[in-house]
Amino acid sequence: MKTMIAIPAMEQMYSWTVKCLCDLRPVGEVKTEFVIRAPVDEARNTLAQRAIEGGYDRVLWIDSDMTFEPDLMERLSALLDDGWDAATGLYFKRTFPAEPVIYEQLDLEKPAAYPYWAYPKDSVFRVAACGFGGVMVKTECLRETKEPPFLPFHHFSEDLSFCVRMAENERRIACDSRIKLGHMGTIVFQEKLYRHPADKGDEP
Repeated sequence: MKTMIAIPAMEQMYSWTVKCLCDLRPVGEVKTEFVIRAPVDEARNTLAQRAIEGGYDRVLWIDSDMTFEPDLMERLSALLDDGWDAATGLYFKRTFPAEPVIYEQLDLEKPAAYPYWAYPKDSVFRVAACGFGGVMVKTECLRETKEPPFLPFHHFSEDLSFCVRMAENERRIACDSRIKLGHMGTIVFQEKLYRHPADKGDEP
């Protein structure tokens, strides 16, 4: 198994992210590739092309502001071994209230993306789309798109645009909510800050 770790780094990388990368346990043959200071859609498409041309089986996408455990690659690889075409862990936007970056539904009309507010806890489940802060994808899913895989269209971001293309090709995306990732900001946004919109109370 040959996996490329793909990192689009818009600005500097957080030192915590670097440490997580250093501690990451590899699965099979692994190489890390960066694209630095490029628009994120261009960076992702460049990295996707490198994965295709390099003959990689899988791509582990990690953003430069993420934290994760050393077993991230092992656990996401196991999900792809089980038949999923892409797999992500659970992380949240850097906003209050915390919003999961997984989506139950995508529509062409606004609001286009419906966050999976009531996501199943501690389980594996299918999602319509996810952010690409920490997700593993089979390279064949990148290869089969007619357009550059991360070319934005309509009002979707580059990563959700690719998720739409995956759906058109009948590909399935899993989220394992037991896999926790942190999203670096002035604080680390993670599950303990999450509150379902129906819950009452002040902001954390």
